[in-house]
Amino acid sequence: MLRPYKDSKIPKIILDIGCKVKYNKSTTGTQKPETTKGRQIPMLNKFLVAGRLTADPEIKTIGEKRLCKFTIACDRPKRKGEETAETDFFPCTAWNRNADVIVDWFGKGDMVTLVGSVHNNRYEKDDQKRSSTEVKVEEIHFSGGKKRENTAPTANRYDNPYIGTENDPLF
Repeated sequence: MLRPYKDSKIPKIILDIGCKVKYNKSTTGTQKPETTKGRQIPMLNKFLVAGRLTADPEIKTIGEKRLCKFTIACDRPKRKGEETAETDFFPCTAWNRNADVIVDWFGKGDMVTLVGSVHNNRYEKDDQKRSSTEVKVEEIHFSGGKKRENTAPTANRYDNPYIGTENDPLF
């Protein structure tokens, strides 16, 4: 919010960037964000990754919801003196429409950019405390093509003698 500064003869404009946090008072069992001197401290859990799918995604139906679990591989830049770059793998979960988009449009080796939030899951298995981390996908962005290695060239319109002629139903 811009407001004029009137305390001096030279007009100044001060940009008021106040932290604004929404809090749902009707929700029970939740806590208000921490405050410092009467101001609320905003919290943010956003994750942005661009990488390639490690396998073809598959979709599962759970009740009326659709679930797609997949993994994104993201290379780190090489450092001086290193021969190869290291790769990080991020397990991701997409629900409903996002799951449909992933399954319909992406396959193994395809580049994708995802925006989501990181969730740490804690559970107990065989009397051992365990934890796992996953990215819950909120947005999907097309960011590149498929990683192609020695693939045959795809057919083009000139390979079919009927395309672009009177025999073509779209002509």
